Amino acid sequence: MKIFTKWWLSPLKLTEKEAIILKGCQLILSQYDRHMEIQPNDMSYLIERESLGYSMIVNSTSIDFSNHDFIIIRDYREKFIDLVKSTIKEQVIIDRTKRFAEKSKNENLLLTRMLEKIEKND
Repeated sequence: MKIFTKWWLSPLKLTEKEAIILKGCQLILSQYDRHMEIQPNDMSYLIERESLGYSMIVNSTSIDFSNHDFIIIRDYREKFIDLVKSTIKEQVIIDRTKRFAEKSKNENLLLTRMLEKIEKND
């Protein structure tokens, strides 16, 4: 049982190509001008780097990289696809947290201004 547990917890060893794709995914996700969409039916992801015209589609079996000149479509092992999707999900969580923090900040500012107006009219 210990051998199985160690195998299960051991980090995924990436091939050179997988490491490059993961790094590309991380770089695209880190850019301010990228756009992300999630297809809820199959939990596939579309990530676009609009300024460069690059796009990446991650579904349950493959990853597609493309721009106006090329397209690379490759099937990958499930554990690698899961790692890429996990990376994307982490960024979605970060983006959503930032959006909600900004929304809360704006709501607090609005409420504070309302209170100030009410106090002036007393």
